[in-house]
Amino acid sequence: MQLKTIHYLGLPTLKAYTLQGLSEAYAKAQQAQECWQSIGQLEHILGQREQTTERSNTCLNIASVTAQKGINAVLLHDHRRALSLMDKSLTTYDQAFIRGRARLLAQKAEAYYGLGYIDETVTIAEEAITLARSIGANKTLARVRTLHTDLLQSPWRKEHSIARLGAVLSL
Repeated sequence: MQLKTIHYLGLPTLKAYTLQGLSEAYAKAQQAQECWQSIGQLEHILGQREQTTERSNTCLNIASVTAQKGINAVLLHDHRRALSLMDKSLTTYDQAFIRGRARLLAQKAEAYYGLGYIDETVTIAEEAITLARSIGANKTLARVRTLHTDLLQSPWRKEHSIARLGAVLSL
């Protein structure tokens, strides 16, 4: 379904979620300009959403959009920007959304790894594991396992903190 079709159906929340997913897909494909354009359109819709009568059980808000920007920045290897955006998002991110928070922390750990901050990487990864295990978020746990594998293949593979992360993962 094209975005125009969704637009003409009068479903701005559906369009916003579509743009959010599209922005991440563009980031994964290393298409930064298209990624940030999609986010810009998403923010525009979010700003206008209060004027609509669409009913939705979703919770798309500034914190979740900021989190998505951080995730996209990690995927685009803009690690400093990612950390800044993720920290900003986490200050207002709804504590009840444990799965999203765990994913965000796992990707924050990836951003720290991208900057070479190994102790911070491990500390944040451990937080992500704790949250992910509390709700059975297997995709997030798999993401942290992949990060651990990357750490084991890195120049820092002999760091004590990496061994500790491996022990936490094996529990």
